[in-house]
Formats: sequence, structure tokens, C-alpha cells
Amino acid sequence: MALRTYNPATMRAYSFRIAKTADKTAGHSGLAVALPFLLALLVAPAAAQEVSEKDYFDDLPVVLSVSRLAQPLKDVPGAVTVIDREFIRRSGARDLTDLLRLVPGFVIGHINGANPIANYHGDFDALNRRLQVFVDGRSIYSTLLAGNVSHPMMGMVLDDIERIEVLRGSNSAAYGANAFSGVVNVVTRTATDVPHFSASLALGEKGIADRSARVAWGDERLAVRLTAARSGDSGFDDVIDDKRVDQFHLRADLRPSAADDVMLTAGSVRHQWGATDMLRSENWRNVFVQGQWRHNVNADNDIRFNGSFDEEKFIDQIYHFTILGVTRPYRADGTGRRLSLEAEHTTRISPSLRLVWGGQWRHEEIRSPDIFKEQAALSAELRRVFGNVEWRLGENWIVNAGAMWEDHSVVGPHTAPRLSLNYHVLPGHTLRFGSTQAYRTPTLFELRGNWQTPSLPGSLVLASGGVKPERLVANEIGYVGEFRSLGLTIDLRGFEERGSSVARYFGGYPNDVVNKDRYRKRGWETQLRWKPRPETQLLLNHTVLNVRSWATGDTHISDEMIAPSHTSSLVWFESLPAGFEFGLSYLTYGAMTWGGKNDVLDTEPRLDLRLARRFKIGGTQAEAAVVTHSATGSYQDGDPRRYFPRRAFATLRLDF
Repeated sequence: MALRTYNPATMRAYSFRIAKTADKTAGHSGLAVALPFLLALLVAPAAAQEVSEKDYFDDLPVVLSVSRLAQPLKDVPGAVTVIDREFIRRSGARDLTDLLRLVPGFVIGHINGANPIANYHGDFDALNRRLQVFVDGRSIYSTLLAGNVSHPMMGMVLDDIERIEVLRGSNSAAYGANAFSGVVNVVTRTATDVPHFSASLALGEKGIADRSARVAWGDERLAVRLTAARSGDSGFDDVIDDKRVDQFHLRADLRPSAADDVMLTAGSVRHQWGATDMLRSENWRNVFVQGQWRHNVNADNDIRFNGSFDEEKFIDQIYHFTILGVTRPYRADGTGRRLSLEAEHTTRISPSLRLVWGGQWRHEEIRSPDIFKEQAALSAELRRVFGNVEWRLGENWIVNAGAMWEDHSVVGPHTAPRLSLNYHVLPGHTLRFGSTQAYRTPTLFELRGNWQTPSLPGSLVLASGGVKPERLVANEIGYVGEFRSLGLTIDLRGFEERGSSVARYFGGYPNDVVNKDRYRKRGWETQLRWKPRPETQLLLNHTVLNVRSWATGDTHISDEMIAPSHTSSLVWFESLPAGFEFGLSYLTYGAMTWGGKNDVLDTEPRLDLRLARRFKIGGTQAEAAVVTHSATGSYQDGDPRRYFPRRAFATLRLDF
């Protein structure tokens, strides 16, 4: 993955989103209109590229989100994949989930064409409730939809992203209950780091119609960025799953003094789609505000305060047929709110010892008579205290020791510790040994859900409230090696993850939520990035995973195949003469089940291709590209009845 040295100032970033619903675009018509125009641009006179790639692979990056301390990758207590904006641009991806399929250990699937799922080392159901995702330090999981991050992950414009840090493994010691299986930290671009005006358009097969516009102004003391975007497609073949995502982002960066940075965001996202196999219309909306103040006391002390408020609304009207043939709707509507306040202090105690510590208070409430059978709002509070110490034992040994204590108003307290030891064997070569314990706190739906669907026997959920936090103990050994003379970096990770008290919907009619099973995951991952010459960049990922499950009944088979036994991906970027660029990504994987079902998916590979050309029109920097996803044809992706289709589209981006 393209790795680059990072300026920590860009971590202080926030986004604003407001959304509208787009009109449906017909299947192939968009590509037919766009291709002739964009192909003409591809052969237009070339201009020199303004973005230098000289340092693209030169140095390992500084990572900010693992221990909450800014650390070079060789000192981090975990395996991290960093995706920078150059990789995002050249990947041809349309959303965040599409990028994560190229991260070792991640499993990507779809409930249908409108609802992608991304999780690390598989999951035991079709909800993304064990993965923590941040956007500029704001957690984006759904309070209402059982901790799911799938809908919020679609509420990002990829052109606005500076970089993505993906910790491959649990990090409850730094970020608490939601960081159970992994952490994805998205850092967006500052307003001073983007063109004053940008516009992009993508049109193609399967109704693809993506468009965005961005305007930025200001200086180092006050800068503002506004981004509006609308995207959509017609989903998978033979399924009612048209998707539209509308969003609007605002980010303001203020620097009132040399020692202070203030960041403000507010926004809205709307995800609207049709649902599979029934007369159903679903609509998820999210609005949020966020503020952060960072004060630099001196060279050795930094204080940060962060606060955010999220509100989401879900409208889900479902029609079913009674025995008498009368069509009657039932609903799963609701509103969720979350208020989070956090303080953090980073200090250097001595030349060899650094400490970050702080606390967080979070309040959540849900109002949904449909799924709780209560008119009043249900609420819960969470209090956290966390800390991490980086201790340098001489020149070659680094100890990271940290923990988070959490107290949930319904479930009670628990503690998640971590201990990691990094040994620099030689300059550029590091061994890492680590152990951590993680918990996942049940959501309000898992604790108090009462969702009745009388005409669909077996689907009623009536939670008794007895479910306890899930528990995970993970041990790993890793190696990071730089071979600068070869332009090669290797990242290896071997792991064992032991989970217990897995929360399941169990009982048939009604379904309770209970802690039922335990499991063990073992395997290894490798990430190899190679730049044999300035024009060529290669990324090779490979994961081997073995799952042992002690589940009972019908869940045993699906548990042991919740993720492929092996996954491999290859990314190849090539800079061609006359301003052309070529990109290829290839993904192949072993057999697996999906979403707690025993149906085994086919193991068809996926091949994506991209041909682009960067050029100038007067003073405007432009890029035209033609992209094909799944060029080898459709393949099973998630639900065994659903096939991700081959689709081609063309893009045009203008930076003024």
C-alpha cells in the first residue's frame, strides 16, 4: 500500500455532511454518453504532473491512531496498513469498503448491491458491529442499528481523504468496546491542502452516477472546505437494490494562536435503497456536529478536547402477506442519538518515556416503538479512562503498555489491557511481540430489543437483557523490514485470537440474545510493497486463516468458514509515457460462508482495471479515466444468491 511520511497537523480534521436523494440513472446509458467524451480527453495533449511521487515509498509513515501517540511504523504496537490519497486516486474505488478489500485479513461482502459489509477476519452475522471506524477522531458506528458501521462508511467522499490507517487487530486498550476486531481511522484533507474548486463525475454501467463538487478558501489562520456529493447505482442484477447516497461536508480549521488549533465540522448523510426479495423501502439519515481543540503547552505537553453529537434516523417499511392474502406493513423505524466528550493529555516524562492518558463520557439514547415496544427513549451511559506508556529501553527495545477501563451503565465495568515489545534487530528491521484483551459491550438492541414480526415466524427478537460483553484475547508476533536498495518493504504478522461469549440471536421464536459460543482464529498475514523503478509500484497481500469453533448446532459449519482460509491480492500501478497511468488489482480467496449461513460461496477471483490520463486545460488540472470492476465477470459476494456484476464506468476530475 502506498506509504508516505505524514504531517501530524492533518490529523486535526473534520467533515460536514448534508444529503439529498438522487434520481435513478438507467443501466448503460451513462457509460454510452461519457465514454466518447472521456476517451477524447485521454488522447488530448499531455501536461507535466504537478504531484511528485519521488517520496512515494521512501519512508515508513508516522502512525497516529494505534496507541494515541504519534509513532513511526516500526514502534507501533500492532500491524498497520496505511492507504494514502495517491493510492486512493489510482485504485478506481468508489467507496471505503472497496478500498478495504485490499487490506490483509479483511473480508468484504454484500447483503445486496446497496449494502456492503467489511470486517476483519470474518464475522458471525451480517452486521458490522465488531469494527471501529473513525473519521477525524469521531466514531461513526450506528447507535440505532446495533453498532453497525456499514451505512456510515458510505458517507465519505474519497477525494476528501488524506490517508487511512487500518490497525489489523483489536484495539480496545486505546479505543474501547467498539474496537473489538480492528480499527479504521480516516483522516481527511485540510482546506489549505485542496484546490480552491474541484469537480468530479463518474458515469457507467449498472446505473453508476457519481458526482461531487468541492470549494475551499482561507489561509493558515482560518480555512474552510465544503464538499457536496451524490452517488448511486442500480445494484445487482435481478434484485431490487437501487442505491443513492447524498452527502454534504463542512470542515473549518482555525488557528487562533501558534499554540492552538481548533477544528469544527457538521454534516449530514442520506443513504436510501430498495431491499431484496420483498416490497421494502429503507432510508438511513445521519447528521452530526463535532469540535476539537488542541493546545500545545510546550514541546513535551499537548492537550486535546474533542466533542461530537450524532443523530440518525432509520425509516424501514416492510410489506408482508398474511394468510388471507392481505398486504399489511410492519415497520422498524427509529431515532438514535449519541453525545461524546473526550479529553486527552500527551506528555514526555523523560527522554525515554512518553505517556498519553485521558477519559471519555458518552451518552446514547434510542427511541423506536417498533423495535423496543416502548414509547419512551431508552438510554445508556459509558465512562472511560485510558492510558498508554511508550518506554524506550536503550536504542533497540521499545515497550508499549496501555489499558482502558470502561463502566457501562447497564452492563457494568471491565478493563482491556495491552502489552507490546518492539525490538529493532538492525536498522530498518523490527520484530514485534504483543498481547491484548478486548471486550465488545452489547448494544441497546441486544439488551432491550423487542421486535415483533407476527407474520414471519422465528424472526421475532425479544432480548432478556442477560447478554454480557464478548471477550477476545489476541497474541501476535510481527516483523517490519525495509530493503531500501531494492525499494522493498515487508510486513509480516502471525496471530492467535481466542474469542468467547459470542452474542447470538438464539431460541427460534422468540429469539433472545445470549452469550453462546467460543472460537479460536490462527494464521498469518503478509504485506509486501515494492517499487522496482520510479514508474512501477506493486503491492502484494496474502492471508492464511484457520478458524476453530466450539459452536453448537447448525452454526458450527458457518463459524469455521466465516472467512476464507486464504486470501491473496495484487495491486500494480504503472506510470506510462504522455501522462498515462495504468492500474490493476486482482483478488482471489478460498471457500467461505457468509452471514451465519452454511451455504458455501463460489471462489471466483475479481480483477479491476483502470486507465487514466492527467493533463491540463489552461490553468486547470484534469484527469480522465476508464475503470472496469470485476472485468472477468460476475462473482458471488456475500449472500450466496447475489452476484457482484461486471461494471465499467468513466470518470472525469477537474481541479481549478
